[in-house]
This record gives sequence, structure tokens and C-alpha cells, in this order.
Amino acid sequence: MSSNDPELLQQLRDLLATRPEDRPRWKPNTAFETLVSPDADLASIIGPDPVSRSELGRKLWDYIRRHKLQDEDDGWTIKVNETLAKITHGEESVSATELIRFVLRHVN
Repeated sequence: MSSNDPELLQQLRDLLATRPEDRPRWKPNTAFETLVSPDADLASIIGPDPVSRSELGRKLWDYIRRHKLQDEDDGWTIKVNETLAKITHGEESVSATELIRFVLRHVN
């Protein structure tokens, strides 16, 4: 389609003529709101109740900050304590992206 396409121009005019509340809205990604159940190892960090993926991330970062596991020099590096070692399979430190990959193996 070119910018001179009469059909496209009419569609744009029709869309602009509608009231803002009648226009299509942005829809949130519901995948982040899907509940996941942690296994026993992850439950020792975030609790046993099913949580959304967004809440899982929040609780995980709360745990990391509460136990001061974030490396002071490099904020992306997480120092692993005994509890996190159950999830990271004994790694001494992991990057934030690696931690996510490990955590996702422990949810249903």
C-alpha cells in the first residue's frame, strides 16, 4: 500500500473520527499474570503459594536485596547463599539473566 491509498486514508479518517474511549486500547500481556507454582526449593525463597510471573520476580529481588546478595561493584551479579544454591545447582555467583533461567526450572 502506498501513502496515497484511498482505502487506507479512509480507515485512518474513520479511526480519528472515533472518540478516544471507543478506539482500540493497548492490552496487557497476560502471560505475566499467569499463576505459577514454585517447587520446594523455590518455595523456601518466595513462599509456597502460587504467584504470577511478575510477583515471582518481585519476591525474588526482595529476597536478594534483603540478604544483600547483589554484588556492590556489578549490580547484575548475584552472590549465591545456601538457599539460592539449591536453585542454581551450586554456582557461587550468577548473573541476573542466568538466575532467571535457573528459577524458571523450578516453577510449574
